[in-house]
Amino acid sequence: MNRLLVWYGELSTSRKLTARGLSLMALPLVWISLLLVAPLAAMVAWSAATRGPAGDIVWTLTLENFRRLAGFDAFGWTKAYLAILGSTVVMSAVTTAIAVSSATMSAASCFATSGVRPSSVSIAAT
Repeated sequence: MNRLLVWYGELSTSRKLTARGLSLMALPLVWISLLLVAPLAAMVAWSAATRGPAGDIVWTLTLENFRRLAGFDAFGWTKAYLAILGSTVVMSAVTTAIAVSSATMSAASCFATSGVRPSSVSIAAT
């Protein structure tokens, strides 16, 4: 039996509220799937493929590319790939730190100029 609920002045049931929430999440989930998950899956598939003699992609799946990423090539172990991977990780960390700090400063600036002060929450001792 569905109980009737009053949700923001509207009489509804929990089933209707759940359906509304799922329908509101449907479009963002489709966008995330199309713009994030699908390209990531394509990159994983391409990373396991090999190159043909003409430079085209040959779909014989191998883990040789991952061996090269770990530093092993035809002449043994080399640190060139690991150095490239390390500089990529450092560069992405610096970029993320700059983006987060600039967003934080921008939000703090907007908050400070709005004239709104955060309410002080005091917990009464019982």
